Amino acid sequence: RSPSRGLGDVYKRQTKCFGRVGQLTYELSPNFQGQCFATELLRTAIAYIYAELGLVSLYGIAPAKNLAAQYVLQRIGFALQEELDDGTIRFEAWNPSFKTVQEI
Repeated sequence: RSPSRGLGDVYKRQTKCFGRVGQLTYELSPNFQGQCFATELLRTAIAYIYAELGLVSLYGIAPAKNLAAQYVLQRIGFALQEELDDGTIRFEAWNPSFKTVQEI
C-alpha cells in the first residue's frame, strides 16, 4: 500500500440482525502501527456509530495469531465471544446507552 493513504481506513458494515448490529473493520498503514492510532481512531468511530447511527452492538474479528489486533479490540471495550473455525476470534461490544426492556 502506498504511504499516501494516510493512517488507514475504518469500515462499518450493518448486519441483518434487526439492523442494530454492525461489524467494525479497520486497517492501519504499517507506518502508523504500534503508536495507539488504531485505539484512538476506533474510539472515535465507535462513539459516532453509537450516537449517530443508533447501533446496539458491534463486533470485530481478529486473527488468532494477531495479538496486537486482539489487544486493541479489548482495550476499546470489546469482549471475547468465541474462536471461529477459520482461525479468527470474534469480539463484541455493546452500546453503553442501550437499555433492555427490563431496564426501562
